[in-house]
Amino acid sequence: MIRNGQMPADVFTGDNPYRILVVDRRRRTAVGLKRDLDDRFSIQHAVTADTALQMMGISAFDLLVLQLKLPLFSGLELAGRLKKLKPNLAVIPVGPPQMSHEAEDMRRLGYPPPIPPDKNSYPELVARCREYMNTETWYRNIDRLKEDLESRYGYSRMLSQTAEINDIYARLSRVSDARVPILITGESGTGKELVARMIHNACDRLNQPFIAINCAAVPEGLLESQFFGHEKGAFTGAVSQSIGKFEQAHNGTLFLDEIGEMSPALQAKLLRVIEYGEFERVGGSETIKVDVRLLTATNRNLEQRVDKGKFRADLFYRINVFPVHLPPLRERNGDILLLTYYFLKRLGQRNNRQVNIIHPDAVRLLHSHPWPGNIRELENAIERAILLSDGIRLKADDFPQLLEIQQASSLSPEARTGADYVGITQVRPLRDVERDAISNALTANAWNIALTARQLGISRNTLYRKIEEHGLTAPVETPD
Repeated sequence: MIRNGQMPADVFTGDNPYRILVVDRRRRTAVGLKRDLDDRFSIQHAVTADTALQMMGISAFDLLVLQLKLPLFSGLELAGRLKKLKPNLAVIPVGPPQMSHEAEDMRRLGYPPPIPPDKNSYPELVARCREYMNTETWYRNIDRLKEDLESRYGYSRMLSQTAEINDIYARLSRVSDARVPILITGESGTGKELVARMIHNACDRLNQPFIAINCAAVPEGLLESQFFGHEKGAFTGAVSQSIGKFEQAHNGTLFLDEIGEMSPALQAKLLRVIEYGEFERVGGSETIKVDVRLLTATNRNLEQRVDKGKFRADLFYRINVFPVHLPPLRERNGDILLLTYYFLKRLGQRNNRQVNIIHPDAVRLLHSHPWPGNIRELENAIERAILLSDGIRLKADDFPQLLEIQQASSLSPEARTGADYVGITQVRPLRDVERDAISNALTANAWNIALTARQLGISRNTLYRKIEEHGLTAPVETPD
């Protein structure tokens, strides 16, 4: 099991080694790796690509060190076959700089640039073998963690090694088959819908519909029709009868995300459905009865909204019978590297990139970032970095937006207003860091809301709310 971001030392041992196949017409590289790597590694050698294919048909290997110049057929041809036969096999190509066309073809296949076959580059090969083993250690332990979560809770998509998330899993397991309404709270991007799906998958309604609706994403005038459906002719444009989300979720689960954005009038109608299990379609008179497991979520403080008269107290008490709060990623520091490796593998495969290594400078940068967009922001950042990387490892330079935010947050107030910077680094409140991050992103994107929200890993509604909270205003355009 993964604990506090550390890998157990016994994933690969002398009895269960990390298996490397060196495909090279000469034995020098294989002999060197046997000498310079410890007994956690098993090194085997094949002279030709044909022999390598036969050996891989008999035994499983974790890493292929592939010389591009081979007799009979080339390493590039072997790589092309492996992409179909073993697409997830890690490969370190080896070839001289003059093989630029072959290197480009390897890149198109999703493999990293070749290492030159000389003495000066050999230490890099040894280091990369160790790094690939460390990455595979993460991957295997993530798989073990997923299996453990699946066996204990029937759900494995929300990965964590923190006590807080494990406590949430344990609490939810006690009410999975109950009818009790559950209110899931937490910042945008913390995984509220994932938790809702986990609850549905673990209950006796698993084979029934799971219907989700984001209350903030639907225009207010259409939300009632979305909930309850409408009859033909109920309003302009209602050319046929429409079945609403409550009917679609009958005998299953209905997940209402961002419920705090709902108008008071619709809150009253929702309360009636919760209490009596019945409603009428918009423009209709027939009473429709439904049996729905209701799950709700919000990134708002509903108690404050109740105090301000913006949310009905009776509705709040009905949906808040069993509250679940998801902590932000900045409070789950031990999960950052775990989730990074999880996204690295999944998103690398999706983008046909075999980037399996994370530089220590990138790890430090990821741990220092406040992650206002939480897990969703981390996922987006990893995918951008994979596309920007050199094809070998993620480096700090592959996260330019995070670097910019870090540099801005370390400046004194005088430096941020254009005065001379005297080199004094100050610890700044997280709210100020978040405000600067959003302001800088908006400025860089000329206040393109959709693009900025996507880059920050948050929804447009969340971005609008953050703009209002921080008092940000778009620059006034003046005529030429």
